[in-house]
Amino acid sequence: LLSVKLWGNFSLLAAEPTAVKIVKPEIVSLERETTRPASVHAYHEVAVHARVSGYTKQVNVDIGDVVKADQPLASIDVPEMIAGEKQQLAEIVQLKSDIERYEALAALAKAQITVAEADVKKSDAQIAADQIEYDRIRKLTESKSISERLRDEILSRLETSKASRLAVVAKVDVAKAALKAANADTSTAKTLVDVAQKKHDASKIMIAYATLQAPFDGVVSQRNLDPGELVNSGLQKKPLFTIIHSQKVRIRAAIPERDVSWVDVGDKAQFKCDALREGKIDGHVTRLARALDPQTRTMLVEMEIDNKAGNLLPGMFGLLTITLDDRSGRIVVPANALHQGVVYVVGPDDKVRHVPVSVGRYDDGKRIEIIKGLSGEERIVTGG
Repeated sequence: LLSVKLWGNFSLLAAEPTAVKIVKPEIVSLERETTRPASVHAYHEVAVHARVSGYTKQVNVDIGDVVKADQPLASIDVPEMIAGEKQQLAEIVQLKSDIERYEALAALAKAQITVAEADVKKSDAQIAADQIEYDRIRKLTESKSISERLRDEILSRLETSKASRLAVVAKVDVAKAALKAANADTSTAKTLVDVAQKKHDASKIMIAYATLQAPFDGVVSQRNLDPGELVNSGLQKKPLFTIIHSQKVRIRAAIPERDVSWVDVGDKAQFKCDALREGKIDGHVTRLARALDPQTRTMLVEMEIDNKAGNLLPGMFGLLTITLDDRSGRIVVPANALHQGVVYVVGPDDKVRHVPVSVGRYDDGKRIEIIKGLSGEERIVTGG
């Protein structure tokens, strides 16, 4: 109550008492949630296209079939590629035969070189012997002990030995040239075999593409191929098969910008869907995109769910509720109890005092979180 007081020549009249409402702060658990439209996606989904062109020879699966990784889905007839692969294989055999022939020629040349070099040594020995004999006869001729005719015969034999050596040396050179040519031909043939082998390997890989295989364990959700149908590699707009892995599924939702800073991996989440028998599935946020879509200003979040029972099907639609903040033992006061950072607290003596407080992040328009200044046992004034 305001009492009458005299101040100089003026007097202040006491105001009438004003009734105010007094409440205690609430101790609550604060939750901030966001609920967004969400859809179910397969954990893996692959559109199978053809890598080669040809007519469909066989289709092995249909929609709904369970397949294993690498299981044949269909086969395409590629007779031209098979014929080309056989021709490449024949070329490889021919080149390997050429390598054997060139290696045999190289071995023969080596043998000829060995023989010719041995003949050169023999010629050198013969020339040395003839030279000694010629020198001896020449001295005897000079002393008139023998006739010059014998000297000329020995000289002729010496010249013949030297000529024979030149011929043998020429054989060595010819054999070495033959060896070099054989080695060069062998090296060229081996290179050609290597190139042909790589082409053959590439052909086998392309032929293997003629058998369409499942990329992983899953289910065939689409089949757009019939036996005898022409498949054009690179021109086929729609996939021949779609394989999904749905024993685990991804539930995706777009979180608005205002909630992005609140969501974290591990936050509790609940997916509600009319198609579910139980109506809802509990889980947690598994991963975040950590970037906003510039067009929608939303961030993609995923909740990963084990789906071995098959209750969730890709394409199902529902609502995903994420608990962004969950804190217990928090103090909240009515929004109209806070006046520019001050709360009016009534003390034990029923007198009002101003208590500065600090507010938290929670504010739903009706209640405000107080993180400093109150213990929760006070009596606070609400209203104006």
